[in-house]
Amino acid sequence: MAGNFADTSGIVDATAPAAADIKDPIDALDDELYNLEQGDSAFTQLNLGVATTVTIATGAVTVSGSFHEITNEASAGTDTLDTINGGAEGDIVVFRPTTIANTTSFSNGVGNIYTSTGATVALTGHKTIAFICVDESGLQWWQI
Repeated sequence: MAGNFADTSGIVDATAPAAADIKDPIDALDDELYNLEQGDSAFTQLNLGVATTVTIATGAVTVSGSFHEITNEASAGTDTLDTINGGAEGDIVVFRPTTIANTTSFSNGVGNIYTSTGATVALTGHKTIAFICVDESGLQWWQI
C-alpha cells in the first residue's frame, strides 16, 4: 500500500500538522480501496468471522451474516433448503453443515435459490457452499 501511515516525524508537539500530513495518507487509503473495488488490486485473505447457526424451518433460513452453520429442521439427518431470507444486493453467504452426519440439499428454483448446476446440490460433511444475493430486493440467491 502506498504511503507510510506510521511516520509521524513531520508532526511536532504544540503545532498543527500540515494539511498534507493528514490528506496524503487518507488519499492513499482511498486510492487503495478504490483499486480493490475495481479489481485493480488483489487481497490475500477474506475473513468471514465465526460462523453462526441457522436452522431450516419449513424449507427456509434467515441469514444475519456472511458465514453460517446450517442445522436441519428438527435435527433430521437430511433436509432441503428452498429459500434464503434476508440479505441485500451483493451479499455473499457461506454455509457449512453443523455436523458431518447431516446432509442439507439446496434446491434449484423451488424458492429463491439458484444453483450453478441448475439441479439440487447436496451439502455433506465439512463441505461448504456459497451464494451471492443478486438483486437489491434480496429475492434471488445464486450459487457461486
